[in-house]
Amino acid sequence: MSSMGYRSTTVKGLKQLKAPEEDGTEQDLEDFLTSLTDEAIIRWTDGGDVGFVLEENAEPEIKEPDPLTAAEEADARKVKAYDRLMDKYEDRKDAYRANTVAMFQLIMSNVTTTMRNKIKSTDGHLAASKNKDLVWPMSTIDDIVSGYEEGIAPAELALDDALEQIFKMRQKGSKSNEAFVKTMLRAIKAYERRGGPFLWTPAKEKELKSAVESAKSKFTAASATGTAVMTKEQEDDVRRVKKKMIKDRSIAMSILKRTDKERFGDLMKEFRTMSPDAVAEITMIADDSPQQEQERIGTLRFLSPRQLVKRDKSVSFGEPTTLSTPPSPVACASTRDTTRAIVPLPRMEREQNWKLLSVSESTDHIFSNLRYLTGKKATTDGEILRLHTSGGTRDTTQKGHFGGFTVWYNPRCLANILSLALVAEQFRVTLDTETENAFSVHISEGHVMKFECIAPGLYVYDATSVDMSKLNVAFNFLQTVADNKATFAKRDLRKANQAVLLNRRTNHMAEDKFVRVVQDNWIRNCPVTVGDVRRSHSIYGPPLPPVKGRTRYQSSARVKETDIVQIPKSLYEDLKNMTLCVDFYYVNGVTVFQSISRRIDYRTVSFPISRTKGSIVEELKDIFKLYNARGFRITEIHADNEFGKVEKDVLPARLVCCEVDDHVPEIERSVQTMKNDSRSTCHASHYQDWSCFSQRFWIRRTKYE
Repeated sequence: MSSMGYRSTTVKGLKQLKAPEEDGTEQDLEDFLTSLTDEAIIRWTDGGDVGFVLEENAEPEIKEPDPLTAAEEADARKVKAYDRLMDKYEDRKDAYRANTVAMFQLIMSNVTTTMRNKIKSTDGHLAASKNKDLVWPMSTIDDIVSGYEEGIAPAELALDDALEQIFKMRQKGSKSNEAFVKTMLRAIKAYERRGGPFLWTPAKEKELKSAVESAKSKFTAASATGTAVMTKEQEDDVRRVKKKMIKDRSIAMSILKRTDKERFGDLMKEFRTMSPDAVAEITMIADDSPQQEQERIGTLRFLSPRQLVKRDKSVSFGEPTTLSTPPSPVACASTRDTTRAIVPLPRMEREQNWKLLSVSESTDHIFSNLRYLTGKKATTDGEILRLHTSGGTRDTTQKGHFGGFTVWYNPRCLANILSLALVAEQFRVTLDTETENAFSVHISEGHVMKFECIAPGLYVYDATSVDMSKLNVAFNFLQTVADNKATFAKRDLRKANQAVLLNRRTNHMAEDKFVRVVQDNWIRNCPVTVGDVRRSHSIYGPPLPPVKGRTRYQSSARVKETDIVQIPKSLYEDLKNMTLCVDFYYVNGVTVFQSISRRIDYRTVSFPISRTKGSIVEELKDIFKLYNARGFRITEIHADNEFGKVEKDVLPARLVCCEVDDHVPEIERSVQTMKNDSRSTCHASHYQDWSCFSQRFWIRRTKYE
């Protein structure tokens, strides 16, 4: 795959989207958008907002942080925290704009010529292309695939065809629940763009009016004086929210009616008297249908109505909460009037399965997600953990390691729980509610796990977007020679070095024997003391020769994964945008392509077969991959005029070419260094005939020296 800065220009496995005349189907469109969404969310930097546009066909809400009050501006810590939030807000906006441009071009370059011509001939293409409006091409492609093209057929006939297509939709046995719901929602949204709200009737309009009046009454009753009245804008917000809730109920029943009858026939019959309130409930109620449990096909499954439970209007885990302040108008509109609700317990389990809860009342750790654990095994001494909850008791006989913690493991638990008391025994825990209602567990210097409060008394560490390899590295306490030296004075270091030198000259004696030799004065006029010997071992550790020479053979251990030293966050934020300098040069007739980055001075060399445009682009692609793999993004490339022909191919990275007969200082100095070292190596060698292979070998060796 080629790369363009830190965004891919091609997607592996992505097929060109065809027009209906080319036998393109809605399933092809669904697969096309799914591939692009996965690419943006997983591989692009800050690609979540673009993924939202592809999934919802709407602009994401990037909310600006609320400004500080006069009292907060006097607090330096809150001002600093606000500045960080503003920086993140601006970075997110910039990333969204850049990702939108890249995704617009990616879509247009991965549709067939017929589809591209249809898109360009639609009104609004010029404005959308100029502004890189990503919502417009998504809506246009939906219309083309659904048969809404202007001038092809009468609008009334197109709407009739769309309704007929929706009503004929049925879930086939091989199609997952999630994919079917997405297909239905996409077809309904395409219809609503031209035909108005789906299944909207006078009865629903009357229900909407009644719901708005009820919300206005609740708002007045919840005010401090009991006489407050909604403004026109507040009433419009309430109407919008309530209308969406009524629409969702109709769409949910329409989708449920068209699910696979063989799997969900009984479910549909029971739901005729107890309908779901929203599409979200259809997709979240999973993993509990008896037929689905037998098939185990790994798709979304529906919860049978016999397991519907009563629930108070609460957002906490089963405990009702009271509102200490009057609700907002939208909150009044969003509150359901009934106490019956469909509780999607399996989905709740999956969401909490990726989060860590810290509980002050828990006496032990217990996890349900095996991804976080290493060394899982059953207890061999009969030890057992009996967990008492409101749902009964559960026994656990397996343990594993989460970093430095030894935790119990049970895949049937609701969440991953860390005992606050046990955590505090191992690591430093800090809590400052004046700054933020969250406590931090300081694993090591620069590695902090922050548990944020999401409900009264419930603190959560969200690990859904955390790289577990990096988190595991955070638990490893690396001790370096430089850190050891920092605790000693210069004289102590000099004497420790003398002790190391003396140990080498005495054939690397063992530590205890070397201490006796120095202590008993076996070496006359020896300037080294016993303290110097012990300090040398504290700083440098045991010498390598005796470790190798006196160690007996042992069975080989399994090779562990490489521990990667993480770049400090502050340093990474300062260095993540890189400037690359590139140039060609020759060594004994061998063409060498070299690059070096500013500030970190990372040098690469390669041996292209030519200096053509294609060769340059391929070499730059490989360099981009190296930097992108470690989280860096190349924003500028400095080179001479020879590289002007690839200016558009390296976008969004900006190419800066120097003047005629001029050179980029950094790469020119690096080239001279490489030439000098390579020629010196060739001259010092005993060989007279240097092949191209040998020259390239020494150039690569010089690169790392």
